[in-house]
Amino acid sequence: MCSSDLWDCPYVWHSHAPHALKFGIPEAVVEAIRLQQSPPFQREDERAIHDYCHELNTKRTVSDATYQRALALFGAAGMVELTGLTGWYAMVVMSLNAHGFPLPAGATEPFPSARA
Repeated sequence: MCSSDLWDCPYVWHSHAPHALKFGIPEAVVEAIRLQQSPPFQREDERAIHDYCHELNTKRTVSDATYQRALALFGAAGMVELTGLTGWYAMVVMSLNAHGFPLPAGATEPFPSARA
């Protein structure tokens, strides 16, 4: 969801946000991500993943503090996987955006119009 939001990809957001809610991510967290606000995570692992992915997408790198916090939770192999997934989702949303992949009929634009 972080990549779909940061890259303004409504199709991926529309596809993934309902699943996040279904699998227990609180609505306040989903809404904060949609609005590019700091999500009120209850679990440190969720915050570490979000912060790492957000920083990597927005700064194209991560600070030592962000990296070390996630590394302590997920280990080196987990960090390689998290970085790969972040890059893969960035590629997916860029491809969907570049080719103008539309929202399904009847779906509403999920991002604030000010970001359009």
